[in-house]
Amino acid sequence: MLRSAFDHPKLAKLCRLLKAPRYVAVGLLESLWHFTARYAPQGDIGKFSNDDIGAWIGCPDMDIQVQALIDSGWIDRCGKSRLVVHDWHEHADQSVKKLLIRKKIGFLSSRIHPWPSMECLPEPVPEPVPEPVPGPGRVPDVDSLKGRRTAMRTILTDEEIADALAR
Repeated sequence: MLRSAFDHPKLAKLCRLLKAPRYVAVGLLESLWHFTARYAPQGDIGKFSNDDIGAWIGCPDMDIQVQALIDSGWIDRCGKSRLVVHDWHEHADQSVKKLLIRKKIGFLSSRIHPWPSMECLPEPVPEPVPEPVPGPGRVPDVDSLKGRRTAMRTILTDEEIADALAR
C-alpha cells in the first residue's frame, strides 16, 4: 500500500462509510489493488462483477464495499468499463507498468471521466498543423513578415529581410 494512502482523508471516509476500523479498510484496498494488478492491469476492474471481485478478495456482499469505495473516491464509475481504480497509474507497482509497456497498452484510470455517462477514453485532440516556413532562397511577401521578424531571422539573412521590406 502506498504510504500516502494510509493517512489520506479518503481512507478515513472509507472507514466511516464501512463502519470499520482502519485495518479493515487498508486490507480491502490492498486486496483490491492486488486483484487489479493481476486481473485488470489497466485499472478497469468493472469488467468483473462485484460478486467476482468479492469472491477473490474474500468479502461477502461486495456491493456495499464497492459503493463505499466509490463514495470515498478510491474507484470511479466509468461508462466504458463500469468501474476503474482511481489514479491506478499512480498506485500500480513497477511490474504492472512494465507489463502494460510490453503489451503496448496504457492505463485507463489516467484518462477517465468521473461521470457515468462519459466514455473512459476521450476523443483524441487533433494536433495543430504548423504554419509553413519559407525555405532558404525563398523571399516571403512583406505581410507574412509582420510580427514574425525574429522567427524569420533564423531562416532568412538580414539582407533578405531588408530586401523584402523594401518592396
